[in-house]
Amino acid sequence: GAATPDPTARLFLFRSPKSISYYSFLSLQEWYVHTNIWANLTRLDRQSQIQGDLATQWEVRDGGKEYRFKLDTNRKWSDGTPITTAQVHRSLVAATMKRNGKILAHLMRGGPDEEAVKKAITLEDEGTTLVLRLNHPQPKLLHHLTRAEFGIVDLESLGADGVLTPQTKTSGDYRIEANDDAALTLEMNLANSPESPRARGPKRVIFKKIANHAEALALIRKGSNRLF
Repeated sequence: GAATPDPTARLFLFRSPKSISYYSFLSLQEWYVHTNIWANLTRLDRQSQIQGDLATQWEVRDGGKEYRFKLDTNRKWSDGTPITTAQVHRSLVAATMKRNGKILAHLMRGGPDEEAVKKAITLEDEGTTLVLRLNHPQPKLLHHLTRAEFGIVDLESLGADGVLTPQTKTSGDYRIEANDDAALTLEMNLANSPESPRARGPKRVIFKKIANHAEALALIRKGSNRLF
């Protein structure tokens, strides 16, 4: 009979997976880690068109200088608990103040200092609406928000210095099954919506630590490294 397709995608990292934090984007491979475990307010579809992700709808006011987002109240963290608007707010403020998210801080009204960002990213309508206020109209804001740097995380579930652990709640298509010095293993996040664009993707993704580029090339030639 036909061979059973391997449900695992294998990729590589050039440093210990245990050193990867929510705020680290030191290689393309680390970017792949983040894009698979975090959901964003918005996402790009296969035609590179903006679609809602955690945000179900948004409204643009003040000539393009204010964006108001309503969130999907049915979305859950990988442990099955609801993703709240307050958690999304805290995550977005924290990401904006880190080095990789500074592009957004400079767009915020009064930014890029932390106090100004906190005033520019707020919750309104009794905590049901996330509001971003900008210095100037930014037609590409929704595209910026699709970037891995602005993936939504439960900050309280991160390890020390923001490192990723099996206890970290993820909001995207995969959860963290295991993480040690040798490999980071992701499993399909069953708490996520079955309508997810990656619902038919690999069931497991393993990021293996390797020594150097020569080892990476050897793995690729053997077909042991598969991007998706």
